[in-house]
Amino acid sequence: MKKISTVFWLLAFLHSAVFATTIASDLSAHPTTAAYTDDTNTPALVNSACLKRETAIELLLEQMDFDPNQSNVWIPYQDFGFGEGYEGLLPEGTVIEPAALGLEPFPGGAMVLDAPAYFFWVNDEIPATFIHQTRFVLLKFKCDDDNLVFTEIETSIQGWWPVINTPDGGPQTFYDTDYNRVTDAPVGVGNPNGQILGIGMSSSDLVVNDAPTQNSDVTQNATAYGLVGRGSNGSDFENDVNTFCGDLLNAHGVPPGNIVKGGGGMGGIMDLDGLGKAIDSLCNLGAGGCTKIYVRLTSHGAKGKYVLGNDVVSASDLCDSLKDITSKNVPVCFLLNGCCTGSLVDDKIWGAAPGSTVITAADSTSSSWGGSIKYLLGTDTVRGSLFPDAFSRCLKDKKADKNKNKKVDECEAFDWILKKKPCYTMCKYNVNFYPAGAPAGTPGPTTPNPNPQKKKIKSLKIKVETGPNKGRTYSAPYNSFVRTCDGQKIELSVPDNATNIVWTVNGQNIDQEGATIVVESPPVG
Repeated sequence: MKKISTVFWLLAFLHSAVFATTIASDLSAHPTTAAYTDDTNTPALVNSACLKRETAIELLLEQMDFDPNQSNVWIPYQDFGFGEGYEGLLPEGTVIEPAALGLEPFPGGAMVLDAPAYFFWVNDEIPATFIHQTRFVLLKFKCDDDNLVFTEIETSIQGWWPVINTPDGGPQTFYDTDYNRVTDAPVGVGNPNGQILGIGMSSSDLVVNDAPTQNSDVTQNATAYGLVGRGSNGSDFENDVNTFCGDLLNAHGVPPGNIVKGGGGMGGIMDLDGLGKAIDSLCNLGAGGCTKIYVRLTSHGAKGKYVLGNDVVSASDLCDSLKDITSKNVPVCFLLNGCCTGSLVDDKIWGAAPGSTVITAADSTSSSWGGSIKYLLGTDTVRGSLFPDAFSRCLKDKKADKNKNKKVDECEAFDWILKKKPCYTMCKYNVNFYPAGAPAGTPGPTTPNPNPQKKKIKSLKIKVETGPNKGRTYSAPYNSFVRTCDGQKIELSVPDNATNIVWTVNGQNIDQEGATIVVESPPVG
């Protein structure tokens, strides 16, 4: 299990593997610099006084082309030992790493400074949760006495915010949450928070909606239980937790006392151990009888990984943690919000019971949309991740009730999102985002489709017509794994649409002594 943000690994050997581009500039024409003419005799770095922060920013913006509507550019407004006017200049020996190394689809790598350089962080997909493309940019330079004679820009494609480890200061994390990516001052060279380009998000944008309550007209389901939690900090994830709780309370009728909030029961950040404790609390609550469990989680993600606090949890570790829920032989409805969440779900849906579903906000490689900037859906203000909001709205939409039972279930809500394809407009950017892809024929370029996913455990009913088990009926998942049914262990191995199947009870074929197995009902999804 990997750690994120606060844990530092000295992996200088990865420097050579960083995907980087460089832009070198001869400054011989600059009126305040000495001539630079010989690549084989580059002047040594004598001091750093020849390039102040303000000039470094101007040089970067002159030499690199950024779209301020797509990318936000930051430089730490911190003195790393060079004095006033040189904030953001990092000393020789500094190692810069992404918050999580080696995670697909942006594995990233370390950047190691062999001389002082200015560091910039470029967030290329502002409304996306992580993992998504970012860039680490170094502006390197050389001085001859007090004259700037040469600059070089090195760019590394990454997927996270930076962790900067200076030789004397130790590791520091920058820009890890929306609370650290806001500024109330004008964006530009003199911005005291370090944002030099892009559309700024102010502290007033970080609005957390009120916690929901259960409506008085809701019919409670006393045997339904729920677990909600967030693995990362940020007002967007806090709002997701409130959205999840509102769904459980008012769409599914879960009693308030049957809902467990991760993070110490207060909806705070939940690490892997915290998830385990929340699951224990849930199981204790439902020990007296449970017919339905809802699990809602929101966080950052990567291919095959999910962020829970400082833990970067593998899909297999997540599966192991959830077994205490899925082993209850009770249908479980999972909703996982975050990037690449489709990669967390195995074909057996973690061994869950028939009727269980897993819905993810994205497929195995795509980012999901959200963030804390205000969105509009029609005239409604939306704050938080877009897929949970769209899902919540579809749960309440009577038109989504395809089977006409006067209740919208999880699968119907998901299908309605794909059909409606809601459009959210990010106000400050005036850009449209579609958590389930844009409708066919939408003009112009559209934002990438996160491609949300749905999986549901299918089931078979079989009846033994002859032999020692004649008259017994079994229900079991339409999957190849062991499940306890009717007090006996049943192992199913069956291809799609099979009518001739083999079952075993306690290791023995139940078609022994001439028993015949027939499919009583087809697989259902």
